[in-house]
Amino acid sequence: MEYNVLQAIKQINQSVKRLQERMAPDSNGQGHGRLLQLIEKNEGISPKELALLLSIRPSTCTEKLNLLERDGHIVRKKDRQDRRSTGIYLTPSGHLALARRVQSDKNMEQLLCDLLTPEEQLAFCAICQRIVAGLSQSEQDDVLHEKNIVSIHEEQKRQNEKQKKCEKEII
Repeated sequence: MEYNVLQAIKQINQSVKRLQERMAPDSNGQGHGRLLQLIEKNEGISPKELALLLSIRPSTCTEKLNLLERDGHIVRKKDRQDRRSTGIYLTPSGHLALARRVQSDKNMEQLLCDLLTPEEQLAFCAICQRIVAGLSQSEQDDVLHEKNIVSIHEEQKRQNEKQKKCEKEII
C-alpha cells in the first residue's frame, strides 16, 4: 500500500470544509469565526490591532472586516476621544453568527471525536503537532535562507559597484 501524506492532508481538509459548509451553511468559510471571537473579546479594537493579533496584513484584515460589515455582523465607530481612531464592535447579528459558529464547531468536534478512539485522538493530535512544528521550522528556515540570499546579492552588487568605480578611475 502506497502512502501519500500530502494527499491525505488535502483529503481531510476538503472533507472538513464540506462538513463545515453542511453544519454552518450561513458561514462564508473565510476565517471570520476567529475574527468575530477576537472582536467579541476585545470590543472597540482597532483594525490595526486586529491585524497584528491575527498576524495578517492590514489590507487583508480590512477586506475581511468589509465583508463582516456588509453582512451586518460588525460596526465601526469613531473613538470619542480620538476621532482619527476607529473601534470595531459586534452587532446583535454578529453575536448570533458567533454563537452559531461556536455551536457548529462543538458539533463538528463531537463528530470527529466519534470517529476515533481516545488513544487514536491523542496519537492524531501528536502527529498533527509534529507536522505543524516541522512546517513552521521549515518556514523559518526559508525566511533565513531568503535573507541570506538577499545579503549575498547586496554584497555582489556592492562589489560590482566598486569594480565599476575602479574601472572609471583607471580610464
